[in-house]
Amino acid sequence: TAREKALAIWRFLVDHRYHDAPAHSGIEMHDPVRFLNVYGYGFCDDSATNFMVLAEQAGLKARVWGLSGHVVPEAYFEDGWRLLDPDGKIFYLEDDGHAIAGVKTLEQRPDLIRKYPSPYYKDAAKLVAIYCSADDNKLAEGYRKQSEAVHTMAFSLRPGESLTRHHDNWGLYFAGEKSPRAPKEAGPEHYGNGRYIFEPVFANGAEAVVNLRAERTGARWGLTSDEREGTLVYCFAGPYPYLDGSVKIAGRGRMALAFSETGDTWTDLWASRPDETVDATVPLRSQFRTREGRPMYAYRLKLTLNGQVQTLRFQCDIQVAPASLPALEPGDNTVHYRDETPGDRRVRLEFAYDRGETK
Repeated sequence: TAREKALAIWRFLVDHRYHDAPAHSGIEMHDPVRFLNVYGYGFCDDSATNFMVLAEQAGLKARVWGLSGHVVPEAYFEDGWRLLDPDGKIFYLEDDGHAIAGVKTLEQRPDLIRKYPSPYYKDAAKLVAIYCSADDNKLAEGYRKQSEAVHTMAFSLRPGESLTRHHDNWGLYFAGEKSPRAPKEAGPEHYGNGRYIFEPVFANGAEAVVNLRAERTGARWGLTSDEREGTLVYCFAGPYPYLDGSVKIAGRGRMALAFSETGDTWTDLWASRPDETVDATVPLRSQFRTREGRPMYAYRLKLTLNGQVQTLRFQCDIQVAPASLPALEPGDNTVHYRDETPGDRRVRLEFAYDRGETK
């Protein structure tokens, strides 16, 4: 039923997000796919707008109210507008014990607000003041213009590529310049990090290859330039924002790496000397946005070579919402995996958990 849909969406948001300063003010914070899978935290307006988007995707009418100091969503079912507040983790029942009250009812019924205390907003008197000061309760249609439902979490791994996602983190998170979080403030309450590792079978999976060939030297394969200088471009694009990374490269000859977000303009990162024996790790962190604008979901690396590369390894670190990951527990666990990649492939999936016995 429409009521069951609305309550299921409300419950999912309650369970899979929490109240904390949003990563930034970009529109993707109001796309439920990225909000719930990448970040998992935000303010009341983020939760309310994502409720509205999900409810409309489920075929319900929904809207957002701007109150004095709070933002809440409503969905239309059972012949009325019903308030379901995921940020406050609460909704309010009318006198019949079944109908869910809307904003207009709560403006006149402070007793209902006191009867059903919010698990998050525990100052009942403040909530009463927010709802019952009706003059500044306004429908906030502007949030509809600041929302979208366009992203997916689909990604494809190339031969030699892996993705690991962690419930824990190693300190990487995005906090844009318009985030309410102060620059030196501690990070989100809880968030996860992940890592792509790509050790290509050289030209396999490349976006562009010019004047390069695979060549075997003893027991190892290498990538060798022809008589002229060769180039190799790899594109990295995924559903998670890139926050850090590095390139490990080894071989001999003249090598250079360049970085581009779009492929139109390039920034030189590093270069070796001609005829040099190379074994280097080139950091990428300075190329990624972590404290300004919006995060980076795609970029390109270009290798220029006059010689031979014997080792090439890319590492990219990302941000992940822990509540979006499978949570394993002692005993039998079932994890569903869906693969829509066409053609032959071989994938290895590994799951592990820390029971916390030493923590």
